[in-house]
Amino acid sequence: MIPFSPEAAELILGYAFSDIVSRDGIDLRTREMLTVAMLAAMGTAQGQLEFHMRAAMNTGVTREEIVEIVLQVSVYAGVPAAMNAITAAKAAFADIGV
Repeated sequence: MIPFSPEAAELILGYAFSDIVSRDGIDLRTREMLTVAMLAAMGTAQGQLEFHMRAAMNTGVTREEIVEIVLQVSVYAGVPAAMNAITAAKAAFADIGV
């Protein structure tokens, strides 16, 4: 397989994680909750949503809080986005064993 671009991952992830996620101002737990909400609202980033749901739970976000985030998404982003988020949550819950 031909790689997309040798420096693409470094540039994209470097910006996201080195420049944005590592900033002071929002603790990591809150940042992960926000990320879950935004990815869920997008409805098109299933793999990233599932990853960040697991990451959120690893920072102390509870299963119940993930459920509440998904319910909030259903109101503001719509039922299809919430249904996708439920699928991701079930996979993340199974992965973590909660």
